[in-house]
Amino acid sequence: MTDDLYPEPPHLVIALYPGTAEHLAFAELCDIAQSMGCVPNGAAEVAPWDAEFELRSDLADIAWLETRADLSRAALAARRPRDGRILQAGFRAKKMGGIAVAQYLLARPPDRHPVAIAIAGQAFGLPEELWKKGDRSNAAKVAEWSTSLLAEACRRCDPPYAQMGVELMFDTPSALAAGSGKISTELYVSDRVLQAAKPLRGLLAESFDGGAILQWERGVFHSGRSPQLHERVREASKALGTAVLRLDG
Repeated sequence: MTDDLYPEPPHLVIALYPGTAEHLAFAELCDIAQSMGCVPNGAAEVAPWDAEFELRSDLADIAWLETRADLSRAALAARRPRDGRILQAGFRAKKMGGIAVAQYLLARPPDRHPVAIAIAGQAFGLPEELWKKGDRSNAAKVAEWSTSLLAEACRRCDPPYAQMGVELMFDTPSALAAGSGKISTELYVSDRVLQAAKPLRGLLAESFDGGAILQWERGVFHSGRSPQLHERVREASKALGTAVLRLDG
């Protein structure tokens, strides 16, 4: 059953930093995945509701597997402490093939846990210069589906920021503000964060110069492929983390 919670590597991760309670954002993300053709495969990892953790693996000794969990938004939001908290939920990603998994990502107090959907990255596991015709078609399909999921999650969950990437390391606001984290090459930032930190919009525009910068319903999506992008975003990363922490405070 654990195979039903592990997509084929490399993993393409679509993740958001919740602006509300973690379990509500997780419930919404599960609902969005199902609206985009994912069907629960009967696998879920559950832990005591009040168990504290940084990584999900911290709870390996006390977590359990639950079969046929109800993954509707209403059922997930209504789970009581005695039911435990679902930390991972498996789906059959019918449009993508293979498995999709809703999950909590790494966070250290006081930050909330990002919530994510992970799927098989397929062609994105190869350098683009090695892609064949079929790989390009596959990459376009995966990119369209994952970007659509990210856009819908940002519309419905209204997170301060969200990211997408292959084997994504999602840094939370405290890490970004401290300068020890970096933002991804696929980044969404909400309008309310951009309005609260006036220089941030310009820093992001400079960092993603040459890429795509698109206004979405509730924020701005940035996409860049420059090899120098990770070096250019350090100041923007710190400004983003600081702005989110300030709004949380």
